[in-house]
Amino acid sequence: MKFKRIKTYVSLAAVLYLSGCASPAEYKNMVYMAPQCVKAEPSSKLHHAIFLNPVQGGKDTNPLWTSQVSAEDFQKALEISLQESGYLSKDKSMYVLTANLKNLKQPFFGFDMTVTSSVNYGVDDVKKDKKILNEDLNAEFTATVSDAFVGIARLRLANEGSIKENIRMLIEKLAQLNTK
Repeated sequence: MKFKRIKTYVSLAAVLYLSGCASPAEYKNMVYMAPQCVKAEPSSKLHHAIFLNPVQGGKDTNPLWTSQVSAEDFQKALEISLQESGYLSKDKSMYVLTANLKNLKQPFFGFDMTVTSSVNYGVDDVKKDKKILNEDLNAEFTATVSDAFVGIARLRLANEGSIKENIRMLIEKLAQLNTK
C-alpha cells in the first residue's frame, strides 16, 4: 500500500516536471526578416513612411495555464520586422499602421500543435484622411514533437511561428501597396 502511494507521487512529480510551466512567446522569435523582394525600396512611397501605433490585443502568459502572446512582445516583433523591411518611421508620418491581435486559436493538447493568429491591420493615409488597408489576416503555424518534446514548449513555438507568419503576410501586403 505504501509502495503504491510512493509510486503515485513519483509518477505525479515526473508528469509535473515534464510539463513544466507555461512560458510567454518571445518577440525575437516572432520577427520576420523579409527577403529583398518585399522590402521597401528607397524611392518608394512607403519607405520609412509608416508609423506604428501601439498594438491592441494580446494577453500576458499565466505560468500555470498556456503560453500567450503579449501586446508588448507583438509590438516589438512588428516594429523590428517593419524596421528591417524598410517601412518603419520613428515619428508620425504620412501613414499610420494599427494592429489588433484579435484571436490566438490554440489547441489544448496534442502531438502537433497548430496555432492560428487573427490580426486586423489598418493603414491610414494621414494626409488624404483615407484608409488604404483594412484587413484581417489569419496565419497558421504547426509545431511538432520534433520541434519540442514538451507540450507547452511546442505551444509557445506554434504561437511564435503563427505571429511571425502573420507579420510576413502583412509585409507582403505592404509590398503590394507600395507598387500601386
